[in-house]
Amino acid sequence: MFGPLLIDQFFIYLIGMLTTSMISSSSQESVSAVSLVSPLTYMIIALSNAVASGGTVVVAQYKGKGDQEKMRRAAGQVVFASFMVALATCTLLLVVSDSMVNWMFGTADAVIREKATAYTIGFGISLIPFSLYNGVFAVLRGVGDTKTCLRLTVIINLIHLFASMLFLNVMKLDILGTTLSYNIARLIGGGVAGMQAALSACERGHDVTLFEKTDRLGGQLFFSDHMAFKNHIRDLRDYFITQLRKSSVTVLLNTEATPELVSDADFDAVIVALGGIQTVPSIPGVDCSTVRMAWDVFGHEEELGRNIVIVGGGSVGCELAIHLASKGHKPIVLEMTEWLAASSQISERMSIREQFELHGIDTRMETLCIGIEPCGVRARAKDGGEYLIEADNVIISAGTTSRSQARDAFANVAFDVINVGDCDSVGTIRTAIESGWDAGARI
Repeated sequence: MFGPLLIDQFFIYLIGMLTTSMISSSSQESVSAVSLVSPLTYMIIALSNAVASGGTVVVAQYKGKGDQEKMRRAAGQVVFASFMVALATCTLLLVVSDSMVNWMFGTADAVIREKATAYTIGFGISLIPFSLYNGVFAVLRGVGDTKTCLRLTVIINLIHLFASMLFLNVMKLDILGTTLSYNIARLIGGGVAGMQAALSACERGHDVTLFEKTDRLGGQLFFSDHMAFKNHIRDLRDYFITQLRKSSVTVLLNTEATPELVSDADFDAVIVALGGIQTVPSIPGVDCSTVRMAWDVFGHEEELGRNIVIVGGGSVGCELAIHLASKGHKPIVLEMTEWLAASSQISERMSIREQFELHGIDTRMETLCIGIEPCGVRARAKDGGEYLIEADNVIISAGTTSRSQARDAFANVAFDVINVGDCDSVGTIRTAIESGWDAGARI
């Protein structure tokens, strides 16, 4: 580990000496100008390196403790802190460089002071890209990847050397050539560091095993097979399944992932995506033989009678009502609030309202289901009046609850355990996809 670090620093100072020798070929004033402000530039670089070194220590400590979450957070903070220090320093140099040089070196010739000011401004601008790759280097050193730092240092400083030769010896750009070589090398260095960070992540190439306790993939998206207006959801599900088949992921169908099974397999990381369960409200008679849960209706619509009461006017209850109405059933939707599909987007709610009017679906807003009987539902209206709604079947659509107990059983099965989707926080298809992508990116 220390070998690459020593070579890294030796290479940086070697290139600095060669660059200084090339500046001397320009003019005596240029050498004097650079020499005047060099102590200031060394102090600023030392400050930047101190911030980066502190970040390296913090990242290394969290890595040593095995706290991946805090290590990732610290890595982001190191790069951000390095950038903010550079931005503040650059802004300060751009504003006060002229007056600072005149104040500190007022006895020097005007030409020397002018070149010193130009060099200070160019150096200040170069701090922005420098901070980016310096921050990335700090993180890489913290995780023990000093060889990558060495490779990138060689690339960046060779670019600096050849740019200096071009601008100073060939194009004779004097101080301007010096600042251009600084900025070009550091700007490219920032891009190279970013690409290397991305490549390092890709090269880790996770070996993934997917457990599914049923005989099909897609989880709750199975309902799209039964609802004609959900064809776009079916296409999305099929897309993910196709991508899985193209990948190297090992898919184990009809295999339930238990904490014991996963722990014995000794995985490095586990993503828990158990989903949610349907919420069963505490309504008298909810266990009646005529009652069905919303998800259980799909594929078994022919078992239902014609007159149906759906308890719950969320998006699932509303779409289920439209689906059943299109198959000849006569659903009535009971919703305890004043809004249908309250958590849906306005465009979705408008479409639901349009379909309700098209199919003549009855709604009872601000109405509470207070009991279920074999012949229907006993409801209480907003004014407190109670009445019976006759129905052949009652469907409960009261939302989803995270499978928190089953989820927490996996808490210690691997070094890194990440919860995603509804088992972490009940949401939508979009939030489930985002949390899954997030987890894959964090490992």
